Amino acid sequence: MDLVSPVSMRSVKRIILSPSFWLVTAMLLSAVLLHYSAQIRALPMVIGGQKALTRHSTERVLLILPIGYAAFALGPIAGLITLALAFLIMLPRVIFLSPYPADAVIETTSVLLVGGLTIWLAWIRTNQETLRQKATARLQAVSAVSAVLTRSLELKRLLTEALDVVLQVTGLEAGLIFVLDEKAEDLILVAHRGLPPQAIAGDRGLKLARELVSDQALASQVAVPLKSKGRPQGALVVGNSGIHHFLPEEVDLIAAVATQVGVATENARLHQDVARQLEREKRLSEVAKEITSELELDKVLSKVVQIAEEVAGVDAGVIGLLDEGKDLITYRHLHNLPSELMQVTVSTGQGLAGHVIASGTPAVIEDYASYPGRVKAFVEGGVKSVLAVPIASAGKVFGALAVVTLEEKRTFSSRDVAALSGVARQAAIAIENAQLYESMRSYARQILTAQEEERKRMARELHDDTAQALVVLSRQLDALLSADSRASAGIKQPLEELRQLTAAISRDVRRFSQDLRPSALDDLGLLPTLEALMAKLSEDDGIQAHLEVLGDKRRLSPERELVLFRIAQEALTNVRKHSQATRVVTTVEFGDGMVRMTVTDNGLGFKVPDRPSDLVEMGKLGLTGMLERAQLAGGTLVVRSESGQGTTVVVEIPL
Repeated sequence: MDLVSPVSMRSVKRIILSPSFWLVTAMLLSAVLLHYSAQIRALPMVIGGQKALTRHSTERVLLILPIGYAAFALGPIAGLITLALAFLIMLPRVIFLSPYPADAVIETTSVLLVGGLTIWLAWIRTNQETLRQKATARLQAVSAVSAVLTRSLELKRLLTEALDVVLQVTGLEAGLIFVLDEKAEDLILVAHRGLPPQAIAGDRGLKLARELVSDQALASQVAVPLKSKGRPQGALVVGNSGIHHFLPEEVDLIAAVATQVGVATENARLHQDVARQLEREKRLSEVAKEITSELELDKVLSKVVQIAEEVAGVDAGVIGLLDEGKDLITYRHLHNLPSELMQVTVSTGQGLAGHVIASGTPAVIEDYASYPGRVKAFVEGGVKSVLAVPIASAGKVFGALAVVTLEEKRTFSSRDVAALSGVARQAAIAIENAQLYESMRSYARQILTAQEEERKRMARELHDDTAQALVVLSRQLDALLSADSRASAGIKQPLEELRQLTAAISRDVRRFSQDLRPSALDDLGLLPTLEALMAKLSEDDGIQAHLEVLGDKRRLSPERELVLFRIAQEALTNVRKHSQATRVVTTVEFGDGMVRMTVTDNGLGFKVPDRPSDLVEMGKLGLTGMLERAQLAGGTLVVRSESGQGTTVVVEIPL
């Protein structure tokens, strides 16, 4: 078994190949020759014409030179070896040859003391150099880690690159970095190197951490905490698969790096928190725009639920609305939950929604199945954890917005509560707007109904009273003209003019009555009334007017037939008065659950504004009325037109 380490062999080889080694050897050989020149051969040494160095004091003093040189050039160990060799060189003369043995002992001892002092000084210098090199290496290592930590604020990337640098500067094989979760309750593995993939494919959290630090890849290891401002951030573990004795300076280096990593971890988390908060604020701003741009309550609440899920990062959501008249809470708006839950109702104050509505404060339930106020239907629907916030505005609570998890239980943070509360505040404003809009639509619907009833009454009175009276008057005038054939031309002419005027007034009254409310609409329905309208347009204005019907013809409800007739009437009036068209086609298409009517002309056309509200400013009051009628019926109206390209009006009404 070879007991000489490879490192020692390399050091010996380096010393032997060094010129300093041979210089020291030469100096020692010269000392031997000088010290024992008389014994080797008669070599008289004459200085100043006289024999000198007979006491050999000078030779002993000169031996300090190779000792000092070896100590400083080759190291303290080489100096000690040289000192031992010098002692061996001087010893025979002290014991056997010196005529002055006492002086020789004193001189030899002095040489040894001075040589030892020189070696000690060399040892101090070497230690200082070693410490300086270690400090430099440590500083370089810390600097390298700092450079990595300042390159990025993305936590996983930052810690992975930092771990690579730590292993590189320490020469270790494997490493792990864990960070504490947001609630400082569990460890999360963020970066790892040198461990087999199967080792990190199992459990999570503390259990995984215990398994990993027991892995053979970390048979020898150092674990240090990651801290920032005295608060723990996680842990750094590095080591080797074999036996490795960690020197104090290695542990100090790893601890210094861990401190930097801890500070960088906190900075990265703060950056993530700020980024998340900015993203949340941006999303809430988008939420406000999305929600408040919608005025129909069902569409508003559907958007609110899905946006709430996105903000909280959960599986499903639901809105419970308070019906103050019936003292009930209903769940009419939900997402990713069984549709049967829409039929569930609870009394005010019951269930989680009832608690939130009654208290006006958010509530978090991590285990909904064990919640005392749970609703059985939601437990059966797979609800695991719930975060619910009130939907309130100006002190009035409309309901509760809740997001739920279906796969596993979850702990909601204060940030989740704040974000969902922000969505709920926007939802409350949108609900108020939708309710006001619905009230306005209801009021407008009542006004239109009253108008139509008044039109119907006026049309009936014109037809039954005024038109009939004019018919009677016309017949009386006919009777006067035919009764007295001897009447003079001066009398007949005025009577004839009066009869023609009466007939014209009668026709205008009938037309006015038809415009107010054609009786055919109530008696025969929409399609015959439209046919009559198109025929009248062709007859009176010379415009080629055609009616096309697609799908299965059928009667609609009186309200929808009236809306479609009024829109067609207004569109054809615009064609007659403004478009200068020569041809117009009205198409009625009956589909599944809807009816579409299209009025297309080849007239002058006009530039359609980007916003419907601009129609009023342009003086397009007829188009504005058409749009409002379509919206009141729950439908849509689109106008497409370009200058010189004609105009197309498309209205869709759900059935």
